[in-house]
Amino acid sequence: MSFNNGARWTNVPDPARKPARRDTTDRRNARDRKRLGRRPAKHLGWAGLRGDSSEEGAVQLEDGVHPATTDDERHAIYRQRYEIYVAEMGRYRSIADHENRWLVEPIDASSRLFYAVRDGELVGSIRLSLGVDGALTRELIEKYSLDAFLDELTPDDIIVGERFMVNQSHRGSDALFSMFTTYMRLVNELRIQIMIGDCEPHLLNVYQALGFRPYAPQNINSPEAGYLIPLVIVAEDIGYVRGLESPLAEVMADFGHDKRIPSCVTELVDRPS
Repeated sequence: MSFNNGARWTNVPDPARKPARRDTTDRRNARDRKRLGRRPAKHLGWAGLRGDSSEEGAVQLEDGVHPATTDDERHAIYRQRYEIYVAEMGRYRSIADHENRWLVEPIDASSRLFYAVRDGELVGSIRLSLGVDGALTRELIEKYSLDAFLDELTPDDIIVGERFMVNQSHRGSDALFSMFTTYMRLVNELRIQIMIGDCEPHLLNVYQALGFRPYAPQNINSPEAGYLIPLVIVAEDIGYVRGLESPLAEVMADFGHDKRIPSCVTELVDRPS
């Protein structure tokens, strides 16, 4: 999960390692909007949060954050990922589809994808893998050391957020915060207890200030992704987030006396390093 700088999230460094290929991306986005907009877009609303289908082939072009429920929407997200992760940051070259200029992974098939639109352009996207959907594969569990949580929680209590990216042209806008708001609405609706992500070491202080905490006995280290620190945030522990004066408190639900704070999280984040 890589957060780019949002309007209300200041001092978040740009994770990109290379200048963006703006001309190429702009031409491709214009072409995609022309091709994908050949049919009137149907407003998807929040139906997609529960996996409902929408008009086949339609891509939402109005401003907002929308669930990707069609092949065209998913393909547009894969192209955006390619431009950011592969063309801009030089990552995932060995698994990317260079012919179609896509970055698609097996976990996408069982995950929920969302995308942000500004002025008719796809400017951000996120992948959410939910245990309730059967998306917590053994590979994902091992990658994020989730077995320690699963001793107390069920897969339905866990969500993993990844591929959280915003186009360079919209870093510093509200696109990032809008996507996180969508993320939290889904978490609150399903009463998911913990949210899992990761960050690069130089961003750890930034993420901790937002409310995320490292928990894993070992970090993630791969040739494609580099060195990443697994992070967790308890979805209903709004008191902790408010204590940090984190902007995430704005989009977290306050469940009052009904809040749930898993003891396994407390044990893991308080464990001596």
